[in-house]
Amino acid sequence: MKTNQTQILFKMPIIEEELEHLFFVFDNEKLLKSENFIELYPSSLDSEIEKLRKLNDKKIVAYFKNSIYNPEFYKKGIAKLNKHKQNIIKLIDVLKNDSYKFLEIFPEYTVRLTLFGTDGMYVYENQEIILKTSTQGIFNWGIVKTILHEVIHIGIEKRARETKMLQEKKEEIVNEIFDRKIKHLVDNESNN
Repeated sequence: MKTNQTQILFKMPIIEEELEHLFFVFDNEKLLKSENFIELYPSSLDSEIEKLRKLNDKKIVAYFKNSIYNPEFYKKGIAKLNKHKQNIIKLIDVLKNDSYKFLEIFPEYTVRLTLFGTDGMYVYENQEIILKTSTQGIFNWGIVKTILHEVIHIGIEKRARETKMLQEKKEEIVNEIFDRKIKHLVDNESNN
């Protein structure tokens, strides 16, 4: 039986995904910090991250696998995501019924956890949201708020690319849509 309800998949990163994301954060660290994203790595892993930065390419994957990556780090975050799943789907469906003609809502999204980077990021091409958590499953900005913020980003990205929209303008539009359509529905959300 087919459903028109949006589908959402929560997943732990595999080693290669998490390492690739960590390299993205390394490569963009100055830019991210200039945009006030200060805590890009878990403080509990500071010494391990510094050791990783000093290794050559051949040793990085082995060191990351043996000293940093641990699937157990993501289990608490996945459990918390699952508690919010039906509410997230309901709110995405609120956006689906929106009057914003340029807002594209996809039938399926993937939310992949990470320990690195900003609170939330997105990959338009495959409707993936990369959501930062801690090893204790703590989310800084709120699970539902962050996911819906990124869903809206994905939803305007096609139009933003067509019009060569600057990042500041995208954030302004995302925040306006969020504030008008979603904020009052999640104002009391607990971060965890």
